[in-house]
Amino acid sequence: MLVALFACSVMTTSCGDDEEIVPIDNQGQNQGNQGNEKPVYPVSLQVKYEASAPQNIMANYNLVGYVDADGKIKSEPFTGSFSKTLTIPITSTGVNAAFQVLIVLKNKEEIEFGEGIDVTTDMKFTWNVNFDDNSKSEEFVFTTTNGYCNARPTLTASNYDNYASTFGGFVPAMTHIGYYAEQTADRTSYDGPKLLAASFWRENAFTAAQ
Repeated sequence: MLVALFACSVMTTSCGDDEEIVPIDNQGQNQGNQGNEKPVYPVSLQVKYEASAPQNIMANYNLVGYVDADGKIKSEPFTGSFSKTLTIPITSTGVNAAFQVLIVLKNKEEIEFGEGIDVTTDMKFTWNVNFDDNSKSEEFVFTTTNGYCNARPTLTASNYDNYASTFGGFVPAMTHIGYYAEQTADRTSYDGPKLLAASFWRENAFTAAQ
């Protein structure tokens, strides 16, 4: 059985048509399944989330949201640098790996927007698939600067309102990759993604602080 492997690219906060899917050409689809060899199946994602900003972008109000090793969304303060390496099991329903930088303003009037605030954020998402025979897929690296997506580097009053209503805050960078399970006669196979980064974080939006 072929196990389809696809990936959603790193992307920034576009809510519309510039979400991207980056197909990965058969990596790990059928490793070890030559001749009479036993096929292998994905068991976990090895991921590394990294984000950095050249300045402290309103440190009191910034969060990093991410899918943790238990498959649940967690958050931590973001003051300009973040790095976390995790192994996320692929369960009977599939798996999500995602993270985002989120700017939540407690009181928008406290911030003087003017022509806009530079909130340039560099994101790097490194991942590979672990298989049940202890083999690994090729390692893939998605970033905000390698051509997969356009940056959202400027925070203004108007775009803050637009993004906050959808995501719970302004999101200068976000990413997501997903496997989704499909039951077959002999064993569960996985394919995806069926959600993109903006879709994932829209469905898991943080509530803006009051």
